[in-house]
Amino acid sequence: MYSRSERRTFRRIEGEFPVRYTPSRGRREYRTVTKNISGGGMRITIFKRVPQGTILDLEIFRDDSGRNARCKGEVRWIGSAGKRKKALDAGIKFLDLSFLFIGNLIGDLESKKIAAQLKNPTTN
Repeated sequence: MYSRSERRTFRRIEGEFPVRYTPSRGRREYRTVTKNISGGGMRITIFKRVPQGTILDLEIFRDDSGRNARCKGEVRWIGSAGKRKKALDAGIKFLDLSFLFIGNLIGDLESKKIAAQLKNPTTN
């Protein structure tokens, strides 16, 4: 029997990147941050429930530069975000994102984690 992590094609990296999203056919734009990200999708916190299967227009920003990526994503699951009553976690599957851009984002997260570990080795 396979565990969920064994079935994943891409490794998930914990970290935050700013995200702007709009449900397809919607006019309202929302802002959030990633909780984790991989080559195939991301987990974000949302504050307004959207139906599973909803297509989102996404814009993911790189922290330290004006660079961003626009793509579409599908809401695959919605769940509780823990202690925050109005917050929900959502799993988003990328539908058309550049793997090069995601690779750069993941590289940035890994570099930050390594730098943090070197700076304060007792916390990890």
